[in-house]
Amino acid sequence: MPEQLDHAFADANHPISEDIANELEAQIFSGKLKPGDRLVERQLAQDFNVSRQPVRDALKLLMRHGLISQLPTRGVAVASLRPKELNDLFVVRESLEALAARLACQNVANGADPTRLKRLLDENKRAILARDNETAFRTNAEFHEEVLALADNKMLTDILNPILMRMHRLSGDKLDLSTVHAEHVDLYEAITSGDLKIADMSARNHTSSYKDRTRKKLSESDEDATAS
Repeated sequence: MPEQLDHAFADANHPISEDIANELEAQIFSGKLKPGDRLVERQLAQDFNVSRQPVRDALKLLMRHGLISQLPTRGVAVASLRPKELNDLFVVRESLEALAARLACQNVANGADPTRLKRLLDENKRAILARDNETAFRTNAEFHEEVLALADNKMLTDILNPILMRMHRLSGDKLDLSTVHAEHVDLYEAITSGDLKIADMSARNHTSSYKDRTRKKLSESDEDATAS
């Protein structure tokens, strides 16, 4: 179960349910909450020192993002992925990321500013060199968010963001940060090249490499679980 929080949710401009969802999301991504772990509404309300309604709203938000799933009996649990579901996610992600890269490339060619994309790359590189994994993971995620911002298509963002969140959970803390950084540099250069085909190919190559690394990681995790 989630650790009891030491802080109170007191920001009137930020719904309590979003704070709870963000905290649970962080615990899922960090591995504190693992696939199959049950999330009990009453217990969560006690842990967060809130009523059950904001917890209920937070769980609905996480379910929309694909991070938790409804159990056959009452309740919800952290979502797990079967091989077919994992493959389906990658097929969809590759097409959508390629579309995002093409749109971003087109918009940059038409005057959209890619400065923040480059700034995130630089910050990510500094974090990797300093072994600041928290910042490195954050800037990796924000890089993809900025590509979507440059693509400037709300429908695409609404569809792709939940997929990226599920992928982020799969990568956990075992992401090869240097390899991902190099691929993001390639993607940045492709997006700013003005060539839509190069942008498309770079995004697809990045997704394909990520797919191979994720499958290897999951296979190694299964072997470790069997050995133990």
